[in-house]
Amino acid sequence: MARILARHADLDWGATWRAAATGCETALGASLLLAERIFAARLPAAARRRASSVASRTLASWLERRIATGRNVWDPVARGVLQAVSADGWPRRVKIAARFALRPTALDRAALPLPAGMRWLHAPLRPALLASRFLARRSRSRAIGSGTAERPAGAAHEDRGEGRG
Repeated sequence: MARILARHADLDWGATWRAAATGCETALGASLLLAERIFAARLPAAARRRASSVASRTLASWLERRIATGRNVWDPVARGVLQAVSADGWPRRVKIAARFALRPTALDRAALPLPAGMRWLHAPLRPALLASRFLARRSRSRAIGSGTAERPAGAAHEDRGEGRG
């Protein structure tokens, strides 16, 4: 985005925002804010005002924190959050969040192997599997932060989203 801004100073912002209004206005705003923050890209004042919606600022800050801490922006949970937050409009966000919460992944199937005739249970059990992973990660982070526990050998590997099937 920073390169586009540098090469196309005469960009038609009206047409750009009209095109973004088809469902990616939040994502465009966040990418513009990140280009400005990280690469010191120059944004026209009108583009900065339009990009500064609460949703775009929230998304840009979330991505910036993940990048700064070295966490994988594309791990399954991060990808679900990113898609839901960057979607324009509540109906679309709810649809994406529901799909994320109920669509089993290879990690779910590996964590809870079921016989062939019972694999349909992965979908209704996915919210419980997500909650257990979240709580385990949270308690591990608190223990590591307080210095009372060692990080499990595979934990760093898991946080980067590697090893997924």
